[in-house]
Amino acid sequence: MCYKQGIMKRLEDKPEKEPKADQTPSLGSGLQGRLVKGVGAQSFSQAVQIFIRLVEVPLLLSFWGPQLYGEWLMLFAITAFVSIGDGGFAT
Repeated sequence: MCYKQGIMKRLEDKPEKEPKADQTPSLGSGLQGRLVKGVGAQSFSQAVQIFIRLVEVPLLLSFWGPQLYGEWLMLFAITAFVSIGDGGFAT
């Protein structure tokens, strides 16, 4: 038996799988599933960031006090302003 005949014999012996009619594709398959997962991940990320920002202010105020918290805000505001005003040289 030659190589080609051996392959044909194995293909003939293999039963064909028939798709089940009642089986629906899962949410994770295809473009729609990827979009749903991506939107869900982004929504979760935004919710976590909002939660952190809302909890951060009273927590830092209670530990540092108004004076130190104000200095910390000013420090980060200056660095944000400098990074925005880079003069168009950054890529």
